[in-house]
Amino acid sequence: MTNYRCAVIGGAGGRGSGWAREMKQWKSLLGHTIELVAICDISDIALQSKAEKLKVKAYKDYKEMLDKEKLDFVINATPHYVHAPIMIAAAEHGAHVLSEKPMCINLKQADEMKAAVEKNKIVCAIGFQHRFNPIYRGIRNAITAGDLGFVFQLNMIFHWFRTEDYYLNSSPVPENADADWEGWRGHWKTEGAGALANQIIHFMDQFLWFSPSPVQSVMAASRIARHEHVETDDNTNVIVEFQNGSMGLCQMGVAYKSGKREDFAIYGTEGALETGRGLKGALGVPKLYNDMRKGTAKVTHSMLERMGPKNLQLNKALFSNFLEAIVKDDRKIISVDVNEGRKSVEFMRGILLSIKEGKKVTFPFDDNFSAPELMRTFTEKSV
Repeated sequence: MTNYRCAVIGGAGGRGSGWAREMKQWKSLLGHTIELVAICDISDIALQSKAEKLKVKAYKDYKEMLDKEKLDFVINATPHYVHAPIMIAAAEHGAHVLSEKPMCINLKQADEMKAAVEKNKIVCAIGFQHRFNPIYRGIRNAITAGDLGFVFQLNMIFHWFRTEDYYLNSSPVPENADADWEGWRGHWKTEGAGALANQIIHFMDQFLWFSPSPVQSVMAASRIARHEHVETDDNTNVIVEFQNGSMGLCQMGVAYKSGKREDFAIYGTEGALETGRGLKGALGVPKLYNDMRKGTAKVTHSMLERMGPKNLQLNKALFSNFLEAIVKDDRKIISVDVNEGRKSVEFMRGILLSIKEGKKVTFPFDDNFSAPELMRTFTEKSV
């Protein structure tokens, strides 16, 4: 049994606070012990309060923490723009990293992260826990097994809502000291994008995971539909072309007070699969997905039989996958490594470039452009 010493960076609030709490709860996994020894955050009051509650050391500077503590791994739950420098610093100290999504905010950072992983031979996993969702795993299995035949169309609809306060009350960062508000959300340089980088990146990762082949091009349009203060996207539409000739549509944003949707629809020559809220089966009983595969499909077994364990704790599954890769010293185990994590960053950046230039963007592209200026279409202040 090995004792793994860990720390959470960004551990005083938000997602990091949750990770710190879970590290204390999961004292033993896969036959090994986990010891949370420190948390790091730039917020003085929140940091000291959380550290005292968890009975761990408190650091304001992650570099000081990495120098002083002999850590086996860190969990990086900081704002998007510092994911890359923190991961690289941890790698240089020989610490493995589980980093929250998105992996980073541009492709230069992504390539620097990959180089650091390979040079220092560490395990780096990106926090896309929805890869462990049994429904999504079942869909992926059905696609790769050939159940749908040739997949010619892949659609995604993502409707969420975020209040104005969600952005205005986000943690202040020094980089935005001269801005109208100091919070890291809603600013291009610290969030990387708006809904695309924060909420939708999870489902863009799923979209790419389901994709029949790599992305060839995107044609995108985006607006600020509801939020008065932000400079980043809250509503985006994308037409996608894949290298094998298949097509895709993405309609996604956080301007939708009317209701939450996280829908995928995959159409092939031998049938289709649809997910979504409100789907009804026999006698009006709700169901999680609509299975329209033909009897002539290559594999006719129920998708449910290949979904994997039910009632899964997605965060725990994500962390267990990360820990297993460390224990076995095998980076191939990781569900989303730096190579997979780069794909959603590239997809996001391609969308932003298309928005900026108002034309189709073919992959690969030169990721050296400034943020687009978005049209504002709201007519009243959001509440």
